[in-house]
Amino acid sequence: MDIRLHPQNRDLTGPEWAEVAHRLARAAGIEIPGKEHGCRWIAVQVQPRRLDLIANLIHLDGA
Repeated sequence: MDIRLHPQNRDLTGPEWAEVAHRLARAAGIEIPGKEHGCRWIAVQVQPRRLDLIANLIHLDGA
């Protein structure tokens, strides 16, 4: 998924982008708090004001 800031929003700091990534991963069911063998995912920011979240939907336990 890709996340973009609205043109009128302020620029986010690195830690704020990290929090956005974790919140979206949890909301999408990709990151489940307390589940040790969940999905693998990364967030990449290659353009200002945009974040890409890339996930493997196969859990480490094979589910």
